[in-house]
Amino acid sequence: MALSLDTTPAKHVTVIKNGDIRHRGTRFIVNRKRYRTFESLLADITSHINPSFGAVRQLYTPTSGRKIESIEELDSGGTYVATGIERFKKLDYRAGNNADKGFVAQRYIPSVKERGLSKLIQYP
Repeated sequence: MALSLDTTPAKHVTVIKNGDIRHRGTRFIVNRKRYRTFESLLADITSHINPSFGAVRQLYTPTSGRKIESIEELDSGGTYVATGIERFKKLDYRAGNNADKGFVAQRYIPSVKERGLSKLIQYP
């Protein structure tokens, strides 16, 4: 009797709430031992991210909005948007997500004069 071992590597994915660009994402390790079905993955995502729209029903890619149908379609290191029964909202989800290392969020920092601090600083 041969023992069959599953040698499929685990996938590390990040899941973001639909329409919430400030959500940094929740990371999941997806393997066949933990998630035998796609529905069990969706149920676990629902319990971890606590979406305001109810239960997570679907996953989409954040850039193209392509619907994910099965665990096999997930890419390791990928980022996905979790939705309920509502439509996928095509927004720039990279702004709040650290998973994409190539993206740097820009933040405006006012100058000393704009903040009114120039009166406090004495120049010689």
